[in-house]
Amino acid sequence: MRIEYMVVKVRLTQFAVATVLTLAAFAVTAQDELRDTFFKEADAARAAAEAANAELLAPRNYQRGVDEYQDAEEALRRGRNIETVRSNAGDAANYFSIATEKATLAQTALAQVLKSRQDAANAKAPQLSPEVWQEAQRKFGDAIRLLERGDLKGSKRRDVEATSLY
Repeated sequence: MRIEYMVVKVRLTQFAVATVLTLAAFAVTAQDELRDTFFKEADAARAAAEAANAELLAPRNYQRGVDEYQDAEEALRRGRNIETVRSNAGDAANYFSIATEKATLAQTALAQVLKSRQDAANAKAPQLSPEVWQEAQRKFGDAIRLLERGDLKGSKRRDVEATSLY
């Protein structure tokens, strides 16, 4: 009788473990499907932003996109409300799209300073004249930030200042 009780107990334990593992596998699969659904647009927008060099040329919007993306991933991982995940992923896609637009604008509006910056980097300016390089980088960063906010006139002023320093 005792042996039968042990056999039944072992089989129930095995069944419980198998059930838990099956449910866990289903949850992971469902989470992967949800991720694919909610992050598809954000992934595409992020790839476009990275291709446009938005991390450098539109840092504020790009970082906001990254933050929303990470919030969406964390919400999904923790099993939060699906609407929260959808909202965060949608916001991430919007920020990445804006960053792509701003970066594309910066490539055109700041073409001269971008070329001067690259030429100076190729000439080893950061090592040969670090103080001037840092000042030029500050002016360049100011030009980027002003352009990202929509201040073309202020951005062009910083663009000229940075170009003369590079």
